[in-house]
Amino acid sequence: MAKTIDFLNDEYGAVTIEFTALFPFFLFLLIFFVDASMIYLTHSEMTNAARDIVRRMSTDQFTTLTQVEDYAETKLLLGSREYEIQVDFGAEQMVVISVPMGEAAIFGIFFQPILGNTLAVVSRQRREPLA
Repeated sequence: MAKTIDFLNDEYGAVTIEFTALFPFFLFLLIFFVDASMIYLTHSEMTNAARDIVRRMSTDQFTTLTQVEDYAETKLLLGSREYEIQVDFGAEQMVVISVPMGEAAIFGIFFQPILGNTLAVVSRQRREPLA
């Protein structure tokens, strides 16, 4: 009878059991925040590049798609992602930079159902009058 009471009061190994129960939850949180951070970083990088490109287009520094793509390649340095760039050189300058969601994040499994298959940024600006 004394051994049964000692067994019920023995807490040896309780930390191991708590760790194995909580570890998947903390691992999930870590992966989630890393993915969210990478998506935010990619979106921020794409926004800055699109804003800079459309500004240069509106002042006639860029007049061809090749110039835009070469500049975007230097601005979008994060990883070896397959960015797609669409440009409109009309009266209202427009740049669309997009990347598949699977390439925007490291794991790409959490946000794809919520945000869709593509992460895209659109930047527009009217052509500035040249003096």
